[in-house]
Order: sequence, then structure tokens, then C-alpha cells
Amino acid sequence: MKSHYCLICHTIGKPVRRITDSLLRPHYDQNYPQPVPKGINLGRYVIYRCPSCLLEWADPMLPGSNSYYSWLTQQPNYYPSDRWEWQLVFQLIPKSKHTTLLEIGCGTGQFLSYCLDHGIKATGIDTTKKSVIAAKEQKLDAINLSLEQYCKSTTKKYDYVVAFHLLEHVSNPVGLIKQMKSLLKPNGRIFLSTPYITANFQSQWFDYLNYPPHHLTRWCLNSYQHLADSLHLSIKTYMPMSIRRTSFQRLVSQLKLIAIGPSSASNITLPSLLKFALAHPQVIAKEILLEVAREKVKITNPNNPDQNITQKADYVILVELISS
Repeated sequence: MKSHYCLICHTIGKPVRRITDSLLRPHYDQNYPQPVPKGINLGRYVIYRCPSCLLEWADPMLPGSNSYYSWLTQQPNYYPSDRWEWQLVFQLIPKSKHTTLLEIGCGTGQFLSYCLDHGIKATGIDTTKKSVIAAKEQKLDAINLSLEQYCKSTTKKYDYVVAFHLLEHVSNPVGLIKQMKSLLKPNGRIFLSTPYITANFQSQWFDYLNYPPHHLTRWCLNSYQHLADSLHLSIKTYMPMSIRRTSFQRLVSQLKLIAIGPSSASNITLPSLLKFALAHPQVIAKEILLEVAREKVKITNPNNPDQNITQKADYVILVELISS
């Protein structure tokens, strides 16, 4: 069903971009060793932005097909071996064999394995059968069910329910949070991470995976605050601290993506990057201006969760939602 209304605050959205198969396919084919199979249609979408909470969403809210994800999840480095937010979550929760944790969208089990390394036996669910099989082969507690199916099949409650880079994939993100909330013990907590995006946080590199059919929604502080308020949850927000990732480091990262794309960005040499920069001075100038204009955000200090800090927005946000 088509919807021009915000998924959170129900305000009429404004169209900001059109996404088509012909726009996306060359980017996929350039960055993966296997081209997108001809039988997979990458779709046709309009991206809307809410003028109130700044959430961006796709119309239609139609996620990638099973065949699309079966192909994509087999591509090199699709599942990262580590994430910044994993370390922070373990900084914020007690490391105890009595801690109960459920991961939604566990993939092949990297985070579940991370839990075991920190003394926590966690359960994970995922809808991609091949990924769950890979997790089970590592003796991890992974179940091939959707969140809706799992909620119907269990009476278990958890101290923590987490979902890393999942919310942006689903067609009903508010419904997903409600289901996660239903699995919490009293005073339990939800941890979510997504890419961070606002109108003035863009680059000249087209992040094809941050659009449908891969990502259906794009989140910022304002949209998360509206979400928490609508579900009567308290909220804390975290980002990589600016001392760990400076403006110069972000600029270099963006230039690598523009010059050679994500699949090879880590391999580009300094002489090659300098050669690209000298040949494209207008690209450098625009990226510098975009970095200067990057949004300043007020977030929770991960070293002191009772204190807030202000810094420039980074590429990812971790959100802690707290039930009463």
C-alpha cells in the first residue's frame, strides 16, 4: 500500500528522491563480484521526508525479496566481523551468565559469538535460513523465525532485546519496536543501531545500500525521539565519539568511497587518493563544505551515561530505549 504519511507522527511527507532499478543496478554490479541476477527486480521507489520528525521512508514500503537477500547475504563482507556499537553495548550491560539477551536479525551469529566471549549466552532469530544454519554450525543458539513468529511461539522475557542495523530494513518499524518491547522484562532495555542520516549529512558518494530495497527508512535523532515518545519509552542515544573519528578522517573515508567505492576503499593507496583529489578539486571542495555543515548533535556520553555531550554527527547511531 502506498503511503505519503510519516510512519511515526503521521505527518504528510515531502518527496525528496526517486530510486529505480536502473539507478541502483550499476552500483551493485560495480561493488560485488557477482552481478545482481536478472530475475531480481530492485524496484521503483519514491523517498519521502517528514517535515516534522525528519524520518525518511520509501514509497512503497516494500523490502527486498527473499531471492534478493539470499543473493546479497552471500556477497563478501556483507556481515561485518565487528561493529562499534557491539563494544559499547557490552560496556553498558552487566556481563553475567544470568543476563538474558535476544538479538533480532542475528545473521550468521557474529554478535551471538561476541556475547559468548563476554560470558553471556544469548539467543538470536533471523529469517534467512542459510544465515541461521551458519550460526548453528558454530553451536550458537539461533532460530529461523521472524520476530512475529517468535513472539507467538514463546513466553520468555529478556533483560535486553537488541537489533543492529535491522530497523531500516523492515516495512513496519514501529510495529517491530512494539514486538521487541513485548519481550522485555520490567525495566528491560532495547538497543537499536542504524545508519544516521539528516538532510545536511550527505556525501557525493551515492550510498546505494542505504536506499530501498535494502533500507526502507533513514533515521536521525529527531525521528528517534518522536518514536520513543509515541511508545512511552525513555531514550538515550550514542555515537562514536569525535575523538575517535575526526572530521579529517571522515573526509578521507568519503573521498575513498567516491574514488573507488566501498568494495575496494580499504585497499586504495595514498598516492592514488592524492591523484584522484588533484584531478577532482571540485569534489574536494564540496566534501569539505559538507563536513563543515555537518549537524551538531547532543548525545549521551558513553563513559558517563548520566551526562550529555555535543559533537558532530557520525555515520551510525546507537539508541537505548528503556521500558518502565
